[in-house]
Amino acid sequence: MDVSEPSTPVLLGSYNTPDWAEDVVIKGTTAYIADTESGLQIIDVSDPTAPVLLGSFETPSRAMSLDVAGTTAYIGTYWLGLQIIDISDPTAPALLGSFDTPGNSYGVAVNGTKAYVAASYDGLRIVDVSDPTSPSSLGWHDARYNNGTRTLGVTIVGTTAFVANKTGLLILDISDCDCVADIDNDGMVDLEDFIAFLVAWSAVDPASDWDQNGIIDTRDFIAYLGDWSAGCP
Repeated sequence: MDVSEPSTPVLLGSYNTPDWAEDVVIKGTTAYIADTESGLQIIDVSDPTAPVLLGSFETPSRAMSLDVAGTTAYIGTYWLGLQIIDISDPTAPALLGSFDTPGNSYGVAVNGTKAYVAASYDGLRIVDVSDPTSPSSLGWHDARYNNGTRTLGVTIVGTTAFVANKTGLLILDISDCDCVADIDNDGMVDLEDFIAFLVAWSAVDPASDWDQNGIIDTRDFIAYLGDWSAGCP
């Protein structure tokens, strides 16, 4: 759409993707589209009157949302969490890595080496993507608010996350604390963090695999307790 005159936007062109286009990110003259059952669609929009398909990638589950940073696309999928795609060659995108969030990934935003995933009934997941071939959990916030509501979208501005859920907007402080035990990312290690970990650990949530050995057991509880007791320097 030509929006040079906001009161009268004008259609310039269109491209009919194979499925429902749920989300779009524009970088330069390229459009990246989360196209549900048809995964990632990459479109050349250098001539907006005649967009052309450059390439596509079939995600293992419905592509619901995405963000793009550099030559990497981060796709939130319905059943299988975060898919990380190399788009350095838009004609041949390739999988780099993945991180399976417990909840459906309705929204994703990337800030530096962190991906923030709005994971439906599982709240907000924070994922370390510094090594895109081996992403790992950094933390979790129960951004559902009042429980039972789905976390549906997230946008990052500086050190603040703006999270959309079915009750409205949540605004979270995501400024870094020099400690891993700050689960709710409020800059403090306190009882709320301990309770959040205990709930996740009791539910055998992957985020509570504190020693990251693939097994959730008493050793994770002891490891977290040590970090929690250390607090923030």
